[in-house]
Amino acid sequence: MLKRKDGFVILILAAGDVLALSAIFIAAIWLRQVLLGAQANWEDTLLLVQLGLAYCVGAFFVLGLYPGYGLTAVKELEYTSKAISLAFFVLAATAYLNKPFQAF
Repeated sequence: MLKRKDGFVILILAAGDVLALSAIFIAAIWLRQVLLGAQANWEDTLLLVQLGLAYCVGAFFVLGLYPGYGLTAVKELEYTSKAISLAFFVLAATAYLNKPFQAF
């Protein structure tokens, strides 16, 4: 059962992850445009970013990284690596199988 304090910690951690992952996704899209000269369709791209955020935060939650009390540094790194790998494989499969994302 979650305590009020745990809920607040989960909210802070999830908000920080959403901000960091958003910045990473947007920076990757911008770098792709600058280095490769490829123009991205921002409407489809932002939808893909939202799905990536949902997959990452969902995987973090499922693997017990929120609130993350009592995890050793090694276990936290293991779970974080698994969560990010899972989220990006699912995101890649979604992008490949969904027609609107093929413009990306």
